[in-house]
Amino acid sequence: MKSGQGFLLVFSLIDAPSLRELGEIRDQLIRITDDPKVPLVLVGNKSDLSNMITVDNNRIKQASQGWGGIPYYETSARRRVNVDDAFRDLVRQIMIKERQAEKAMAAQGGRGDGGYDGNAGQPQQNDGYRQYEDEIPREQPRRWRRRRPKCVIL
Repeated sequence: MKSGQGFLLVFSLIDAPSLRELGEIRDQLIRITDDPKVPLVLVGNKSDLSNMITVDNNRIKQASQGWGGIPYYETSARRRVNVDDAFRDLVRQIMIKERQAEKAMAAQGGRGDGGYDGNAGQPQQNDGYRQYEDEIPREQPRRWRRRRPKCVIL
């Protein structure tokens, strides 16, 4: 947990206590990472068993909003519904947070990771795909590919 940069908080839609247990896990994650803004995504799994769902939508919405407005996805691992979207959202959050940290370090006069930046001083090109200024470009510098994994699945 300490080395994770983002987390999927997964509960079962057919087991109401599993959502309550996530509150304790979330609090533990924030305490261990010492980061109240750690990237999180709330995932309700087993959406394919719609006739057995016991978790109330209002309870899910309260949890999502109470935990800082984290994104929520209903998924079905069996049918692979919304699974990729949940992971994509988490990775996007991690990359945006990492980019903001690099910008903050650059503003303080340091690079942040101590590595070589072969693109320093080069003008940034807008390839038309970027919607937000903080979003990471599609082609990433080599130094990012060498880092350890950024997601932990509990």
